[in-house]
Parts: sequence; C-alpha cells; structure tokens
Amino acid sequence: MAVSEGLYQRMLKKIQKSESGCWLWAGATTNGYGTQALPGYGPNRRAHVLMYEHHFGPVSEGMVVCHKCNVKLCVRPAVVGRLNWRSSSELVEPTLG
Repeated sequence: MAVSEGLYQRMLKKIQKSESGCWLWAGATTNGYGTQALPGYGPNRRAHVLMYEHHFGPVSEGMVVCHKCNVKLCVRPAVVGRLNWRSSSELVEPTLG
C-alpha cells in the first residue's frame, strides 16, 4: 500500500524528535510499537513500516522492517532498515533520496 502524502503529514504530527536522533512515535501503540489506523484498509499498521514505505517503497516479500537503533517507538526513516526474515544479520541499508 502506498502511503499518501496526507497520511504522511498526519503521521508527522505524532512524532517527537529526541536528542538521541530518534523520531519517537507519540500516537497509538501495540506491544511497544507505534501503530497507525488506516480506515478501509483493515487492521492498524506499524508506524515505522509506513514511514519506511513512504520513503523507500514497499517492503519486499521475505523482508521485515527493523530498527537499527533498537528503539521500538522510533519511526525515523534513516534508522529503519530491512532485514531478510531468514537471516537477521543481512541488514539492507535504505538510501534516502
């Protein structure tokens, strides 16, 4: 699912930038991860995944989006990367355009 500019702008209003460089999600959470409701698209989605998809495109099959900073509430695109589901040591570095 492509993240619309309107959704992205709404999400930006739920972010608090920390001194550590993380963009901390201040919206709804589930199991410690930020979540965003998407009416008409089923259940809530994790906020860091939506931010990743907005900046880099869809997550490839077999890959998961992870936090390189190890902060579950962080949604900053520069510190979120993709991991191969089968080998968590295969971090794929995204490039901001």
